[in-house]
Amino acid sequence: MSILWYTFFVMTNPIVSICIPTYNRAQHLANALESIYQQLKHEPQLAQQVEISISDNASSDATRTVAEMYRLKFPNFTYARNDKNLGADLNYLQVVRNASGEYVWFLGDDDTILPGAIAYVVALVSVHPYDVGGVESVADTKTDIQNQSPYTTDNTFITNNPNTYFHKGYCRGLLSSVIIRRDKMLQQITEDDFMEYWLYYEAALKVLGLGESSYFFVTKPMVSTGQDCRWVENGGELTAFVNSNILHHKMLRWGFDQEALTTMLNTNIKSFPIMLFRAKGHDLPCTFKNFSLILKHSKPLNPLLRGALLIIFLIPNSIIKCARDVRKKYTSHD
Repeated sequence: MSILWYTFFVMTNPIVSICIPTYNRAQHLANALESIYQQLKHEPQLAQQVEISISDNASSDATRTVAEMYRLKFPNFTYARNDKNLGADLNYLQVVRNASGEYVWFLGDDDTILPGAIAYVVALVSVHPYDVGGVESVADTKTDIQNQSPYTTDNTFITNNPNTYFHKGYCRGLLSSVIIRRDKMLQQITEDDFMEYWLYYEAALKVLGLGESSYFFVTKPMVSTGQDCRWVENGGELTAFVNSNILHHKMLRWGFDQEALTTMLNTNIKSFPIMLFRAKGHDLPCTFKNFSLILKHSKPLNPLLRGALLIIFLIPNSIIKCARDVRKKYTSHD
């Protein structure tokens, strides 16, 4: 069961729903909402074309209070609080289901949208249909809002070739970079069939590969990211690496160029040892589960590299961290 608030002051459905899945980040959420409000408060027509959809994954902090503060500032605002934590993926799905816009623009709760970005995206998707879109991002420490120039078509890449779009790196795994037609996403994703932690990205890739429309990417930064790196805790790189390769294998069934994908997969697997070093540097547990994961997904490697992986896995994390820190120390002096 969820607590739902709806405040719709217009009769037509919005064009773009900015979907914010959130959990225990009230202050960050306030910053995200403020970045949207500042772009809509003096633009009533634009405000009617945009919806804010928040799915609160049973937060125990002031998230609900923040939502209450902002809900009357927007003509189209939806807040839903889950009775229990659904996990990240089902919360991604929930926030899309609660929305009503033609397009979904995901926004991480610790990210902000840069000035002028919302108006440009709404105008872009209003004149031509796209199945998938994306936007460039920048770390918040590097964002210079004062020197932001207007967005133009010179900043926008458009194609109807999904392979070109993907291999240029424009379909990205960063949540706030993803824009997708809401109906297409809901057609392709179900509650029991998705890649863990990457439901939104799998949806974008699947719609991209199976789509018959156009795709866009704005190459000028539109989102400032909070750079939250909690996902690397406990060696999260291992799961991310494995899931990435599994997802790329799935793409072989979704209409993408098989030769190009196979080449990419063969190249990626060779970086397994480097990835494992990084994961152990972030406290990857030395468990049978992780050992089995490495064995299962390193089969394409030659016996020498595979043996090296197992040796790396058995080296204590403390030694890996020490070697990493020494390398950083001497590299920084170069």
